[in-house]
Amino acid sequence: MTFQTCGPKASFTHATNQTLVTVNRGLEGAEFGGFSVCVECGHASVFDRNAHVGAHERPYKLLSPKGARDLCSGRFERVLLGHDFKTDLLLLRLKVEAPLVSNTAEVVVLHILEDALHTIAEALRLAASRHPQLDLDPSEFGSGFRVDPGAQGEARILEVFLYDTLSGGAGYAEIAARHIKEILEETLKLLDNCDCETSCTECLNHFHNQHLQHRLDRGLGAMLLRYAVHGTAPGCASLDKQWHTLSQLRASLELDGFQCLFNAVEEVPMLVQRNGRSLAVGCFPGLIHTPALAHTVATAENVHGHLALNEYLLRSDMPSAHQKVKALLEGSTSLKRS
Repeated sequence: MTFQTCGPKASFTHATNQTLVTVNRGLEGAEFGGFSVCVECGHASVFDRNAHVGAHERPYKLLSPKGARDLCSGRFERVLLGHDFKTDLLLLRLKVEAPLVSNTAEVVVLHILEDALHTIAEALRLAASRHPQLDLDPSEFGSGFRVDPGAQGEARILEVFLYDTLSGGAGYAEIAARHIKEILEETLKLLDNCDCETSCTECLNHFHNQHLQHRLDRGLGAMLLRYAVHGTAPGCASLDKQWHTLSQLRASLELDGFQCLFNAVEEVPMLVQRNGRSLAVGCFPGLIHTPALAHTVATAENVHGHLALNEYLLRSDMPSAHQKVKALLEGSTSLKRS
């Protein structure tokens, strides 16, 4: 397929009557993915290596041969459930490299990129369905993403796809491809123009994506899409916004007896104090790779140390951030950290 450029780090293509394969890998986050399926009676459940050993009830008793016993002794196999169908699709390719995170061998990095891609895929689906040339119910489109397992040097290729849910295709993805630049701008507006923390019913959330809502993060998605389409690398937010992002950590620290001050030291979003010791604390975008970051807290004067926190990790594991601050101020860890 031939790709056309739609940004410094973005390109796209579209195709008709293509085979799309969807795979259900089972319970998200489970140690073992897939499903247990009996090869004799079709009994199925989420895979658990300790379950379904021996006889089990048949799930389709009315369809069983006459005289068949209620219990089946067939063996179980671990499988993934898949479905393939022909349709039209639009493929958006994003190239990610330093200073953004790209090493998907690290579990945290993979989770960050997956959350951003889940968000872009959902926002693209909504923006495309609302384009004047389409004006469709969003269910006419399906969307998803793929992280290319092969790296291009230090870069990583990410793909977001939009497809017609009607088997055989309805031509909607082809129309979306003709208006891709307008749709991408509307996608960014959808992600930017809301006051919620991550996602809500005013921007991304609806009945059909309930299972994804814990992974949607409009700020993360907007940063990645803006980087690819406009070439704008994510940067640290203003001191006010960082202070707001640190609000839950601040409340936790204050309950633990720490004093937290806003902009008490120049270019420091939050100064944490206790027992005559002070720590300059700030935060930076989740998509930024830590070693590439030079946060302003690192140059703070008249403090005993500094700590820059990844916003994604701060939101997903605030207790760990609390413990880092506590350990640094109580002297059990070196007081220079980012």
